[in-house]
Amino acid sequence: MFHELYHISPRFDGDIRRMGAFKKAHGHSRKAFEERYINFAEDFWAYVKNTPYHAFLNMKSDDFHRSFQKVHYRRMKTIKPVEVRTGQKI
Repeated sequence: MFHELYHISPRFDGDIRRMGAFKKAHGHSRKAFEERYINFAEDFWAYVKNTPYHAFLNMKSDDFHRSFQKVHYRRMKTIKPVEVRTGQKI
């Protein structure tokens, strides 16, 4: 969960967080990328383990389907980036 959330640009501009010039999504190594947010994830886990959400987050997919008879989801199309120039109307 934190891995995917960390991809969000700090500017919240619809772009991803750029980690490098060559491998933009994760930078030079996936391990280095994950080390950037591990403290946030550990703090979150320390907090959530004392809440009712802990059991939910620990569920395996089979347990999840047994607990919630219907699981609905929506598949979304991949977004295609479009260049927008300053002053251009969308």
